[in-house]
Amino acid sequence: MTQAGVLKFIIIDDDSINNFLVKIILKKLTVNSNVESFTDSELAIDYLLSLETDDFTDLIIFLDINMPVLNGWDVLDKLTARFGKTLPANALLYIASSSTIKEDISRSKIYEMVTGYLTKPLQMNEIQRIIES
Repeated sequence: MTQAGVLKFIIIDDDSINNFLVKIILKKLTVNSNVESFTDSELAIDYLLSLETDDFTDLIIFLDINMPVLNGWDVLDKLTARFGKTLPANALLYIASSSTIKEDISRSKIYEMVTGYLTKPLQMNEIQRIIES
């Protein structure tokens, strides 16, 4: 899919403006990366479920939880059903939500594949910390 060693990002958020802004930040912070975004969570899950194990290498996913049709919890449930508790390879998944509700933050911790919970709008220094880790 992409060259080895290239960071790959997938943004799953029904807010196209947020996706555009995150893409700009990612392009500023990375020299060589591949950024894909989905405003339709059903298309996103279909895409993720079609990936081979190697495609998850160096992949970082930003997932919104409040979306129509399939929300972020539905996406996590489908990923868990397919891959188990963790994503293949060294893939990382971050919840990126405008929700600061304690129940949402606590619920995200139930999923072992969730690396962290970020509050939107995402900040450049947060994304840089993720990339460097």
